[in-house]
Amino acid sequence: LSSTPGRSLVVAGQHLPAAAQALVHAINDVLGNTGMTVSYLPPPEAVAPLGDPLSELAAEMRAGQVSALFMLGVNPVHTAAAGTGFAAALSQVPFSVHLGMYQDETSALSTWHLPQAHFLETWTDLRAYDGTTTIAQPLIQPFYGGLTEAQVLAALNGDTESGAYQLLNSYWSGRVSGSYSSFWRNSLYAGSVAGSASVPVSPALQ
Repeated sequence: LSSTPGRSLVVAGQHLPAAAQALVHAINDVLGNTGMTVSYLPPPEAVAPLGDPLSELAAEMRAGQVSALFMLGVNPVHTAAAGTGFAAALSQVPFSVHLGMYQDETSALSTWHLPQAHFLETWTDLRAYDGTTTIAQPLIQPFYGGLTEAQVLAALNGDTESGAYQLLNSYWSGRVSGSYSSFWRNSLYAGSVAGSASVPVSPALQ
């Protein structure tokens, strides 16, 4: 690798701890890869908090500190580490709601199960790894009247009438200057929102 500076790439898997990630960044920097084969972008999605939030949530559930729990598009009873004891902790929550496309392990232990809309039958927006945003259109008519995460969150905020299209359109209409109809039409035609890609950053190696 050192014999070909700026032409290699060292990658750490997402499951590796922060110390390993930092070490790999340092290796790429020493090899001259930064700015050549390696570039850095702000994360396109929310960064998980430090620690083990699922274990912390389970502990709060066991302590009776959670009166209502909404689980949207996830199956923590199946996917949570066994050590969290999530299934047993969920039984301590007086009211729980699961939004999912299937009746799975979590829905079986929840107070309510809500059918989730498939991504091919609803409106939504998405971000790629580089931050580029797309407005996704439904490809098929809804089969079973499922709900999106946005609709459930809107209902919790008092809006029980708006569909996925209305919520999405309302969100973007308040964030566009100029002709909104042109923005909407062009974004749907192009498949992405113009100028939405993240700007690369240049982190300093400590």
